[in-house]
Amino acid sequence: GNGKKLSINGQIDRVDVAQGENCTYLRIIDYKTGNASVNIEDIFRGMQLQLLVYLQVVLDNHLYFAPGEAEPAGMYYLGVRDHVLSGEMPAEDEEAEPVGLKLTGLTVLNEEAVRLADPDINGHSKLIPAALSAKGFFANSPGVGEERFGLLRNYLMTTLRATASQLLAGLVEVAPRRDKNFDACAYCDYRRFCGFDRTLAEPQVGKRYSKAAIWQMLEGGDAHGL
Repeated sequence: GNGKKLSINGQIDRVDVAQGENCTYLRIIDYKTGNASVNIEDIFRGMQLQLLVYLQVVLDNHLYFAPGEAEPAGMYYLGVRDHVLSGEMPAEDEEAEPVGLKLTGLTVLNEEAVRLADPDINGHSKLIPAALSAKGFFANSPGVGEERFGLLRNYLMTTLRATASQLLAGLVEVAPRRDKNFDACAYCDYRRFCGFDRTLAEPQVGKRYSKAAIWQMLEGGDAHGL
């Protein structure tokens, strides 16, 4: 706002494009050498915004990928590991998941998009986190519906605007967050210079929320950018 802009730099590893009947579906994939997953609570608490930011950038610039309308299909991590098997080759099992190919992350529960991602899906997909049959999505299917995914995108923009406003207003508080598997200092380029002594000072720990409470706040418009 006020004519000011804050630039965010990043590199998207992979964008997948699938053409549906009336629109193009876009998903992003980030390669990881370790284990990674998407957690709604961590998104809500501002600790896991990377994939959502990447997907929002792709959707905002969808005409670079395909003409016409575009909709989100999902955001995922793909582990980059050595999947060489030792010993005797196991007998072929048609029910076994393809080694190293299944994505982790968040699927948008749009039936057309999911079937484009996994044409053979009949139950729990071997390729993406989703469960779909001829009768529709399972009640316990991983992923979120299109409306709720839209709420996450709106919340992302609210959070980014709030954070940008604080930074541009001069907020440089040294209060890194460390919570569960998240450590703001771990990969910070300035951790040697900021003056924060991790051995003496307690890092900031965020408030915890249940998934039900998160959706209730998002759906009720009570959630504000962290």
